This record gives sequence, structure tokens and C-alpha cells, in this order.
Amino acid sequence: PVALRRRAVVLAVREMGGSPTFEIADALAAALANAERMGANVEQGVLAQVTGVALVVKNRRRVEPLEQRLGVPGVVSGEGWRIVAVGGSTPRRVGRRALVQAVRASLCDSLSVRFACRGDSIRIGSRERKLLPALKAEGIPVEARIRLPVVANALGVVWAPGLGVAERARSRSGEAVVSLRFEAL
Repeated sequence: PVALRRRAVVLAVREMGGSPTFEIADALAAALANAERMGANVEQGVLAQVTGVALVVKNRRRVEPLEQRLGVPGVVSGEGWRIVAVGGSTPRRVGRRALVQAVRASLCDSLSVRFACRGDSIRIGSRERKLLPALKAEGIPVEARIRLPVVANALGVVWAPGLGVAERARSRSGEAVVSLRFEAL
């Protein structure tokens, strides 16, 4: 029944932190009934989409925790990205903001990929920077900052794609290295 579909839409959106208007809930319920595609930005970062036969509701501000071990060689994937680690290959000389970097292999036995979080800092050169404010200064929107995957070990952030490699992880001449690569999917 229409009322039941509408109620299910309202409950799903509320579960993600939104509060849909009657018109939005009714339109989403109708799209579900007719197996149509439709999307609506509800409020407070909540996005509701009908993908033919399913209702998908996301809160773009709410981030599910991520912490996955990154082996060498190895890959960790997320929504729209992946980080690849390959041992023994040194990329051509790249800038500090490049999306491919070489880090010291001696640090790579306990790497993990997780999202950047409050309190993270990274020393690049002689300058220690708080990670989230540094990303903000680079013009990265809040939705992207809280979903930025970083490579870390027990001592903290090793690499923040687009920002740089921590000074303690920079490869030195003659050392074994691991190549880390960020790929947008």
C-alpha cells in the first residue's frame, strides 16, 4: 500500500538523520512503486535515491569507520577509491602532493588504511600540520576531508594522498621502498 511505502521511506530517511517532507516521501514512494529512478537531497547531508527496485539512503556527513590492514603487495578499496601498495618499486621523481609516493619499506609491516580524523597530524619537511585543517586549507570540502583515506601505522599518519608523506616515512637513497598509489574509481 502507498501509505506503507511512504512510511518506510520516512523511517529510512529518519534513521540516517533526515526529516523528509510529505511531498518528498510521497514522490520517493511513488518511484519505488513504479520501479523508476529518482533522487532527493533531503536535508543535513541526507541523500535518498530510488534505483529502480531499491531505496538507498545515505548521510554524506556520517562516515562509517574504516580501518583495514594494507599488506605489501596489497589493495584496500573504498567508495570511489583504492590504495595500492607494491614493494620494491621506486616511482619516478614526483612532487610531494603526487598520488603515487615511495615510503620506507621498514615502516610497512603494520600499515593500515583509515579515514583522516580529528587529532591526526603529519610532519612534512620541518613543519608539523594538523591533517584536517591542512586539507581544509587546500580547499578540500568537508565531505571529502572526512572520507579521505590515509595510510597510517602505529605511530600515526604515513601518507595523506595529495598532501604528502610524513618526514619519518620518506624514502632515503639506497633504502628498500614500497610504492603507494591512490586511484579514484
